[in-house]
Amino acid sequence: MELIKYISCGKEVYDFFKDGVIVINPNFTILYANKSAHELLNYNANELPLMQMNEISEDTFGIITNPKFKNILLSKKIEPQSLNFNLKNKKKVKVLTYISNLGDKKTSLGFMIIFRNPLNTGLNEIKSFGKLNPFTKALNVKKDEFCYVSDLKTGRNVFVSESVIQHLGWKPDDFMNGSWAFAISKTHPEDVSTIEKQYKKRERWYKYPYKYDHLPIKYGYKMLHKHGYYVQVKITVMLLQRDIDGNPLYTICFGKSSNIPDINHNTSTFNLTQREKEIGKLLVDGFSSKQIAEKIGISIYTVQEFRNNLKSKLKAVNSADITRILIQNNLV
Repeated sequence: MELIKYISCGKEVYDFFKDGVIVINPNFTILYANKSAHELLNYNANELPLMQMNEISEDTFGIITNPKFKNILLSKKIEPQSLNFNLKNKKKVKVLTYISNLGDKKTSLGFMIIFRNPLNTGLNEIKSFGKLNPFTKALNVKKDEFCYVSDLKTGRNVFVSESVIQHLGWKPDDFMNGSWAFAISKTHPEDVSTIEKQYKKRERWYKYPYKYDHLPIKYGYKMLHKHGYYVQVKITVMLLQRDIDGNPLYTICFGKSSNIPDINHNTSTFNLTQREKEIGKLLVDGFSSKQIAEKIGISIYTVQEFRNNLKSKLKAVNSADITRILIQNNLV
């Protein structure tokens, strides 16, 4: 895995971190610094990249270049510690810092430096994420995915993007008022165990502070759409923020559905016959081709022809898609 891929895993997420995040290459050049890193060290946006790490923190530079720490860094066993950082005005500030090797136990592709906000601005405990966080508007304009922020202590979502509607049909308030239990209740029974396994992975944030903060957890499962069918959902979740005591506080999740309902269909172009609508209604109600044939007195082969006609007119990819489009466009 290349170093740039570590950054691309969470670059859009790192700007939400309260803590400063810096990624450096093996030559100790800064490749990436998030918004908080610039703000905490009093630098303007994008000034830190291409600087050398020793210009920012001699303490940190001394650790990553010390041969005695090589094996410790590669094994990611180094503990968070207080290190000095240089502000742009040359003043120094001591902050809790974690140095994480990016790579495996044999090879280092570079390092991620995570350092705490030394000023304690009082925004650690976010009471109204939507009002206090300046990035929520940007998240709301994402049309190809949805996003939500969860409070790990209360088990409730504190922000859900409007785009969740076109992916899952449910409104943001459905997820916020119903907490995590709402999403679990809409998970396909076959995938509940998958969700449970992914939640167990989050325990590493508690057991190994800062060690895995920058690594996303990815998984997929089927979730019930508001219109009554299941969609395949892919989730990427990262730890967004720790509280003032260093305990995990917020996660940020980005999701996509593989069969997003098409709300732009012009229903007048479908030109369904009355018989096609009748059979479509029976399909929506869960009847098989054999049952439909018996119910309305035609052969199963004729039913199959009608199904193929529906598939063609609706531009559906399979039977489930036929049902989805019929429901979405109120055709039955």
